[in-house]
Amino acid sequence: MLQSIPEKGGSAMTAPFRAFVVDQTADGFKMGIQQLEQRDLPPGDVLIQVAYAAMNYKDALVCIPNGNVARTSPLVPGLELTGAVVESTDPRFQPGDPVLAYDFGSTQGISRHGGYSEYARVPADFLFRLPAGVDCKQALVLSAGVTAAMGLRQLEKHDLTPQSGPVLVTGATGGVGSLAISLLSRRGYTVAASTGKPDAQDYLRQLGASEILSRQETSAESTRPLEAERWAGSIDTVGGATLAYLMRTTKKGGAIAAIGVSGGAAFRATVFPLIL
Repeated sequence: MLQSIPEKGGSAMTAPFRAFVVDQTADGFKMGIQQLEQRDLPPGDVLIQVAYAAMNYKDALVCIPNGNVARTSPLVPGLELTGAVVESTDPRFQPGDPVLAYDFGSTQGISRHGGYSEYARVPADFLFRLPAGVDCKQALVLSAGVTAAMGLRQLEKHDLTPQSGPVLVTGATGGVGSLAISLLSRRGYTVAASTGKPDAQDYLRQLGASEILSRQETSAESTRPLEAERWAGSIDTVGGATLAYLMRTTKKGGAIAAIGVSGGAAFRATVFPLIL
């Protein structure tokens, strides 16, 4: 999580401000803090003074050479941000409103400047006004919570219930994984968690996991297209070989909510889990 500490003094509309800028061209790759002006910001309905910005996996990919995520250059990363409205041409938002800006990873911080900046300009449809009692720092968990809830909702649309059997959450110590465990546990599911952090077991059990699996177990390659049926469902934030493992070990009639690629975008699998 990054916190923006705006310069004191000057007008929000005229004073230069700082932003973290990534620039990849044919001549090379560079990134660092730069001074920007309001005219450098993309079009939008609402100008925000940024308080906090999250660090997502896509943000990390933007910040490495050949990460293949950024759609424009130079680019200010930051898929999601919180802050206070400075100016608005949309009647839904007024100066001073605390807001979360997030478009579910579609354009913000990818093809238009994002949240690693003291100021951001965004379309009003990206914004969620923060409810009373939720501050800008706390609000950054909301997008991860929505993602986890969407994964659970999709599983239940495919008839998953607590009586169906255990549900595995991969990438369990991440934001989405942690919240997925908590949501599943509170709804009565038996939850297993997969992690590459051996010292996180107590944390995961406190969230509601009753079984902890190592990353090695859930990402091991196999020559068998099917293995013993183990999981009624899963929320996978990893992808890659882990998704292939889930396809081999999910029960007949089960479902996988695949919502991450931190383990790789490609995976090797067969059609047998889908037709047998």
